[in-house]
Amino acid sequence: VMDHLLAADVLLGEDASLPITSGGSYQVLVNNVFYFTQRVVDKLWQGMFNKESKLLIDFIIQLIAQSKRRSQGLSLDAVYHCLNRTILYQFSRAHKTVPQQVALLDSLRVLTVNRNLILGPGNHDQEFISCLAHCLINLHVGSNVDGFGLEAEARMTTWHIMIP
Repeated sequence: VMDHLLAADVLLGEDASLPITSGGSYQVLVNNVFYFTQRVVDKLWQGMFNKESKLLIDFIIQLIAQSKRRSQGLSLDAVYHCLNRTILYQFSRAHKTVPQQVALLDSLRVLTVNRNLILGPGNHDQEFISCLAHCLINLHVGSNVDGFGLEAEARMTTWHIMIP
């Protein structure tokens, strides 16, 4: 469904691949797309979304880009809230194994590449910055064993053994 929504450019209104039917409303369409996005993010937090959270981040970023191309008085607070929740989800998960740490590095890359969008003036969620700072500090400190920290399992390989 997410791929279909992006491919159809549904948030472009009259310029979309699939035009709005007669009697339809662009605002209702936008509200439905944002509602769908909110439910998918809820399912991510509930553990019922069985895809990578990176796919959801990419979907939301593309939705925001489509919405900005329309350049009308469209409130993006709901979709930014979804973006914020998904980013916080990524940083609050356990990062003990190597694949989890690689996913964390990818999340940090997405954050830095899209910093103007995520930390820019369009994102009005005041609590997000403090929550993000909390997550990043806990990642650095490694204080929460259930979700934060980057301590890798200690392993001895042949090149670690000192030969006299």
